[in-house]
Amino acid sequence: MTRRAWPALAALVLAGCSPPLSYADGATRSDPSPTASASSAAPACPLLELGTVNAAMSLAAQGLYLTNCSGTPYTLDGYPEIRALSARGEPLDVTMIRGTGSIAPGMPGHDRAPEPIVLQPGERAQTAVVWRNTYDDVRKSPVTATRLEVAPQPGRPAVVLTPEAGLDLGSTGSFAVSPWRAVPHAAASATSRVRPAPRISR
Repeated sequence: MTRRAWPALAALVLAGCSPPLSYADGATRSDPSPTASASSAAPACPLLELGTVNAAMSLAAQGLYLTNCSGTPYTLDGYPEIRALSARGEPLDVTMIRGTGSIAPGMPGHDRAPEPIVLQPGERAQTAVVWRNTYDDVRKSPVTATRLEVAPQPGRPAVVLTPEAGLDLGSTGSFAVSPWRAVPHAAASATSRVRPAPRISR
C-alpha cells in the first residue's frame, strides 16, 4: 500500500465515533448497540466501544473509543492494554505492539508519542487497532482474534469486546495500537452515527 492511501484510511477510522447522548444524571454516553441486552442499570464507566473496520489491501484498522460517562474527570496516559482471545475466550499467542509504525508506517495521526489527557464528564478518547492479514508462513495456522479483552490502561478493569468480523491476523502473530488521544468536540458532536460492535462483559 502506498502512503497516499493513509490519509483516507485514517480519516475513516477517526470517523467511527458517534455523538454523545445526554442522560438525566448530566453525563453523556455513546449510543449503545441495538444488539446489546436491555438493562435499567447504567453502563460501566468508562464506556469502551469499537468502531467499524476499514481495510485496504492487506491492512486493516479499527477505531476504539472510550467515553467518560462518570461525573468526575478521567485520566489516560499511553496505550490501552489489549489481549487477543479465541471464540471461547482463551488468550491467543498474539503480541500487542505499542505504536503503529511497524505495521502501518506513515499512517498519519496515529504513531506519535503518547501524551497524558484528562477527559471531563461526557468527553471521549480514541485509539486505533491496526493489523495485517498477511499469511506467508505455512508453518503456522492462520489466526483470527474473535474477541478482544480491553483495559483502558494496564492495571485498570477490562471488558471483552467482539469485533464484527474478528481480527484476521494471518501468520503475523501481532497487531498494533496507537496512543490514546482526545476526540475533538466537533467530531464528538458529528451527526453521523456508526453502530458500535457488541460489548460483552467478562
